[in-house]
Amino acid sequence: IAAQAPSAWRAAAWGTLTLEHALVPASHVVARGADEVALIGAWYRSSLAARAAGVAVSAMEHARHYASERVQFGQPIGRFESLIGLRDDAITAATAARLMALHAAWLCDRATDAASIAAAADAASRARVVAGAAVRQATVDAVQIYGGYGFVNDYPVEKLMRDARPYEQLFGDERFDRVLADPDRAGGI
Repeated sequence: IAAQAPSAWRAAAWGTLTLEHALVPASHVVARGADEVALIGAWYRSSLAARAAGVAVSAMEHARHYASERVQFGQPIGRFESLIGLRDDAITAATAARLMALHAAWLCDRATDAASIAAAADAASRARVVAGAAVRQATVDAVQIYGGYGFVNDYPVEKLMRDARPYEQLFGDERFDRVLADPDRAGGI
């Protein structure tokens, strides 16, 4: 087994397993055929979307805590209207991403035929796109709320921002998922 981890992303264990001359019992085979493989991809995208939503919420919770303690101009910076807006927008996007991930997982759970698997894959692709954008913006905004301290390793939002980028990149660029999510556009605009 060769383990590998994408740069700055340690939220999941990664590995590669190569079996040569080994018999795999039928009960251990996860998928056979294109539809079942598509369902596994949908589960994976749903999982990525859920994780990304969690990272976005975590970044905003750290930022909320910091903003309630950091005083500027005689008041906590968390009372500044512009920072309240940043946090509110990020939490709204993370909540939408979470609900989309839950919906995609629900569809994956109930997928039994090619049409329902395609619907689950579509929902999972859309959830991953929304969650990738939400986690990117939430972590950048959290670093902005911290100001210059946001780039220092002593604070958690620095790592969260570095870890956010792979959510968009795993399974390809979000533009690729946008095409996958819309079968009418697969042939062109």
